[in-house]
Amino acid sequence: MPETTPSQTPAPPRLAPTTEADWDDETTALLDSLGRLNIFTTLAHHPKLLKRWMVFGAHILAKSTLPAREREIVILRTGWRCGCAYEFGQHTLIAATVGISEEEISRLATESRDGWPEGDEALVAAADELADDRRLTDETWARLERDL
Repeated sequence: MPETTPSQTPAPPRLAPTTEADWDDETTALLDSLGRLNIFTTLAHHPKLLKRWMVFGAHILAKSTLPAREREIVILRTGWRCGCAYEFGQHTLIAATVGISEEEISRLATESRDGWPEGDEALVAAADELADDRRLTDETWARLERDL
């Protein structure tokens, strides 16, 4: 992950991921099929939640109408703005598979919005506004509505 500002220094997790000793057979099989990433092994504290989260996650990553490149721009910018090194790192790998260059990934980890095409800049602005103010301006909403 690119350098973080002091306010974005990652904090240790409050809830550590589970380990194989914590899982029943169904949870083990699910985690084997997903990969044993920290997000999944942490959700395995509550196996029913993990199963339902996977339905939601699969929809967001594979079945939503938002194109993958646009989705990953928003996830990366949000991950960086929230100081979430884990999320930023995981989605850096995904972003590379959907046409986001290393240079663009690096730019998402800066305060600047310069150099983005109009549609991409609107996505970056939306992530910034939501991180800063928990709402979108009317201007950003109109740009997203027009483009999406």
